[in-house]
Parts: sequence; C-alpha cells; structure tokens
Amino acid sequence: MGLSTMRREPTHSADFVVGDAFSGLTIPWQLMTTEWLHEVRRVLKPGGLYALNIIDLRPLALLRAESATLLKVFKNLRLVTPAAGDGRPAGDNGILFASNGPLPPRRGAPVAKASVFDRRAIVRLVAGAKPLTDDYAPVDQLETR
Repeated sequence: MGLSTMRREPTHSADFVVGDAFSGLTIPWQLMTTEWLHEVRRVLKPGGLYALNIIDLRPLALLRAESATLLKVFKNLRLVTPAAGDGRPAGDNGILFASNGPLPPRRGAPVAKASVFDRRAIVRLVAGAKPLTDDYAPVDQLETR
C-alpha cells in the first residue's frame, strides 16, 4: 500500500498494520519516513499495533535509523531479531512492533534463536542515528549488503 492509498484509509480504522515491502536489496524509502509513520499512526485505532519487517546487517545503520524514526512517532517500541554474543542485535531479519498503546506482554522470544529488545535497549541502539524523513531518507546508503 503506497502513501496515496494509505491516505484514503479512514482515521482510526485499523487494529493492525503490517509493513513488509522489502524486495531483495530494494527498499521503498517512502515507507520508512516520519511522514509515512504519521499516516500509519493516523489509520491505527488507539492502541493499534504496527509491525514492520526489516532486514539489515551490522553495523545496523538502517535498523538504527528506522528505529529512531519509529521512536519519534510511537510511544512504545519492541524489536524481535537474533542477538549476537554481545547481547546486541546481530542483524538479519527483524520485526519492529510499534504502538501508542501498551504492547502485548512479553513472553520470551516468539521464534527460536530470536531475542526481544525493549524500548530501553532500542533507545541505546539508536544513539546518534538520524530519523528518516521525506527530505532525508538515504535508505539505499544505510542498508548493509
């Protein structure tokens, strides 16, 4: 769903929105900006959940930038992805869960070899990362290939 399609969705009409627009090494930067996320938030019901699939490898520049962007728009954020030996995200495929309501209770990792990172851990991870906007979205330069 593109921005023009999202704009046609009624305000507070969705309990759940999924962002999964990765195609190989191509990422539509328009679906990763603060402006896009404001549209997602508008469409979500209060307490609704946004789940974003993201693929990145260390040094995790894309994951860090998108997490910083989500933190600008949503109050609560959680990341589920493999962890490295240092306890930080290892990189690979991850899912970011964002909401302005409470997130579902954490019951451990939902899949084998995955770790769950809460908002506090994500805030530490994104230190120094610049949020993505329609005027600043160098997604192709941030992703690790």
